[in-house]
Amino acid sequence: MLEAKAQIQEQNQEWKQNQEQDQSQKEKHNEENNKEMNREENRSKKSEKSEADTYMILELERQIALMVEKELLQKPWSEAVSVKKLVIFFQSSLAQRMAEAQHLQKLKKEQPFVLGIAADRVKPQFPHEEQVLIQGIIDAFFEEGDDLILMDYKTDAVQLPEELVKRYHVQLDCYAQALEGIYTDPVSREGRRVKEKVIYSFKLGEEIRL
Repeated sequence: MLEAKAQIQEQNQEWKQNQEQDQSQKEKHNEENNKEMNREENRSKKSEKSEADTYMILELERQIALMVEKELLQKPWSEAVSVKKLVIFFQSSLAQRMAEAQHLQKLKKEQPFVLGIAADRVKPQFPHEEQVLIQGIIDAFFEEGDDLILMDYKTDAVQLPEELVKRYHVQLDCYAQALEGIYTDPVSREGRRVKEKVIYSFKLGEEIRL
């Protein structure tokens, strides 16, 4: 009797071990299947992105060639254009926001301005009480809700975003002041404010917020 009971317990233990092994194998199999599905999905996304990038590169090259043909762009300048860097820019969140603003007719480009500022903002050694007249052209800005988004393109060969911030923060501050002046009512003194100042670095391929 004891012997039969021991055999039953041994069989139960063996069955339990087999069940655990089967469950482990199933989980491992499912895990491998999920990994393969993820790999396939990633390969598909990369393929779609590669196709989209190729199409965009070909379209940009076609447009550049057309501009050269129509004498809107000189050939030496066209050869200096990095189409791949343009593709990276067009895929950025800034470019997408600009496209949305363009669709709503709220994107402005090449905005000229004249601004008087204290001389020591240009160079610290200049006297504060003297005024300097600055003339410039803002690359682009757009309206987003009740705010203004100011942006500037840079092609400087820098290694770090901080280099551009240090080099151009005064320039962007002046641009923002000029832009707010344009959008401010001279009587009520009410107007729009620059919410963001953004540099897009083609060298780094990234947006830099000041």
